Amino acid sequence: MAHFTISDAALGDKLKQASRAYGLDTTKTATAHAAKSVLQALKPHLPPYVVVGGLAFDAKLRETEDADIVAIRHVSNREIQTAFKTIAPRLALQGINIKDLSREPREMPMEYGESVNRWRVQATTGGIRTNFDLDIGCANGPLARTTEPTVSRRIPSLIKGLPDFHGYIQPKSTSAAQKLLAVLMQPASDLRVKHLADLVHTELWPAELNCDVVAKEVARVCAQRGIPMSVCQEDPEALRWIVMARLEANWEKDGAARRTGKTMFQAWTDIGIIWSNVYEELRNNVIREVRRPDYRPRLLEKIIETPRHEVPAYKPRF
Repeated sequence: MAHFTISDAALGDKLKQASRAYGLDTTKTATAHAAKSVLQALKPHLPPYVVVGGLAFDAKLRETEDADIVAIRHVSNREIQTAFKTIAPRLALQGINIKDLSREPREMPMEYGESVNRWRVQATTGGIRTNFDLDIGCANGPLARTTEPTVSRRIPSLIKGLPDFHGYIQPKSTSAAQKLLAVLMQPASDLRVKHLADLVHTELWPAELNCDVVAKEVARVCAQRGIPMSVCQEDPEALRWIVMARLEANWEKDGAARRTGKTMFQAWTDIGIIWSNVYEELRNNVIREVRRPDYRPRLLEKIIETPRHEVPAYKPRF
C-alpha cells in the first residue's frame, strides 16, 4: 500500500459503499482493511514474513477479522511495541487510529506445531470500531519450504481509490492442505464451518490447483508440525455424513457458507471428492518414493521389517 492520506469520514463512506456493493459486513470489511494496512506498515520493522489465513484471499470472497503471519524467526514483544509506536502516526493519516495494543502477547498453544503469539489491536477505521487479533508464528528450516514457491502477490483493494495490498502470500496449495487437515482433525465438539466452506468455495481456488501439489503439502505440513499421517485415511471418520451432519445448523447461518451457494449436503459431497483425489495422490507419492532406485528405508521401517525371533518358553526345572 502506497503512502496516502484520507479523512476518517471519507474512509468510512468508502468502506460502507464497498460493503453494500459486494454484500459484505461493514465492520468486517473495515477490520480487514485495517489489518492489511497494519501488516503493510509493519513490513520494514519485522523480519520477512508470509501472510496466511483469511487475508491471503480476495476480500470480496472471504471475510476475516484477524491478521495471521508466519515470520522466519521469533518476533519479540519489544519489536512489536516499538513498531506500533512508529507506524501509528502514519496510519492515523490513512484514517486508521490505533487506540490500544496489548502490553504482552498471549501465547496460543497448538495441538501440533509451535505455539503462536497473539496481540490484541484496538482501533477505529473510518470511524468504525475495528478490533482484531495479530497472530505471529515462526517457521524455518527445510520443512518450512513450501512445494510451490512463496512469491510476492497483489491482493486488489475492494475500496475504490485505495491502493492494493502487496506482500508475500502463502501459496494456495498450502492453504488448501492446511484446511483439509483442519477438517480431517476437527473435533466433534467443534461446530465451526469456516474451513469446510473455504474448501468447497470454488472461486477461492485457481482452476489449475493441482491435487498432487496439495498432497505433497499435506505430507510436508504433517512432517513440519508433527501430525501423524494416520489422520490421512482413505475413508476418514470426520468426512462421514453421520459426523458432518452436526454442522448443518451452523452452515445455514454462516455467511461464508452461504456465499458458496451450496447446501450442507452438497458441501459434504464436494469435500469427499476433493479428499478422494488428494488421497490418491498421497498414495501415489508414497509408491513412487518406495520404488526409487536410491530409496533407503527409514530406521522405523527397518525396525518394523526386522523379523522377530521366537523365544522359547521358559520351562522351570524341578
